[in-house]
Formats: sequence, C-alpha cells, structure tokens
Amino acid sequence: MGTVFGSGISKFLSRWTRKADALVCSVSMLLGGPFLFFALLLARYELYAAWVMVFFAEVFLFLNWAPVSAMLLYSIVPFRRSTAEAIQIMVSHLLGDAISPTIIGALSDSLYHYLNAPTENEGRGLSMQFSLFVTSIICVIGGAAFLVSTLTVEKDREAVENFVRTSGMERSTSINASDGEFDEHRSLLVNSFKN
Repeated sequence: MGTVFGSGISKFLSRWTRKADALVCSVSMLLGGPFLFFALLLARYELYAAWVMVFFAEVFLFLNWAPVSAMLLYSIVPFRRSTAEAIQIMVSHLLGDAISPTIIGALSDSLYHYLNAPTENEGRGLSMQFSLFVTSIICVIGGAAFLVSTLTVEKDREAVENFVRTSGMERSTSINASDGEFDEHRSLLVNSFKN
C-alpha cells in the first residue's frame, strides 16, 4: 500500500518539481520515525494503539520504495544501472535485515545489565524496547539524508540525461546495444569525468 501511494504521490508532485522523489522519501522517513517510536512506546501499555501506530509507520516507511528506485535509475548512466541496483539491494539488505538483528540484540543485552528491573522478563522486555528505539533515530537520519539529496538530485539527473543525449545512447538500449556500443559509451563516460 505504501509503495503504491509513494509512487503516486511522487508522480503527482513531479508536475511541480524534479525533486519530488527525494522529497517523498524524506517526508516518509521523517513521518515514519515518530510513528515507529510511539508504537514501541505504547506497546507496553496499549497494544491496540501500538498496532495502529505500526500500521502508519509501515505505510510511511514503504512510501519511499518506488521513489528510491526511480532516483537510483535516473541518476546512473544506463549501462551501470543494473550494477547500481544490485549494489543498492545488497547494501540495504546487509545493513537492514542481515546485520540489524545482531546489532539490536547486542544493544539489548548491553542495556539489560544496566536496567534495575524487578524480574528478568521485564528487564529483557525493557532492554529490547529501548534498543529498538534506535530504529526511530535511524529513520530520522535517513529522512535528513534524503533531504540533503534534494540539493543535488536535479543536477545529477540532468547530468545523466545530458550524457545520454550527447553520447547517442538514445538510439540504443541495453537490450539491443552491441558490446562495441557499450565500449564506446564507457569511453565517453570516462572522458566526461576527465574533463
């Protein structure tokens, strides 16, 4: 749901600004972070309210999926897009679902020793809750990073569009271009960075 809305909102806003993708990503992260925080905060006291907060947090956090992919693809020259997409997916999984449980668990274990909880279960629960608050902070940092990207996203997009236009890549696509054409495009790209 959030992914579809994010794509639609970004497309709608792009009528007025070419920074729409970065703005949608920034706002979605900055709004998702507080909802996530309050979901974690309310989980001990009011479970149903916490689930409502989780719903809104997830919708906001998923708003950026389509715009992130779009920004990646239009800010990279065509013959590097598949590599860039693969790196983006790998890094997001390495820093996300691969390593984050270990980090959150280690932080929770560390916090447990400093909490003076009446029972072990309550201490473990509190330490896990406190360690998960880090995710809200990461959301705010991510939103700020996307906000900073609004400063360069237009220029980056125009540079790629200009390169594609001047290199003749409009005439060929990655599907029907020969190896010789790719070599020609690579040398044009390398030369454009040397100048």
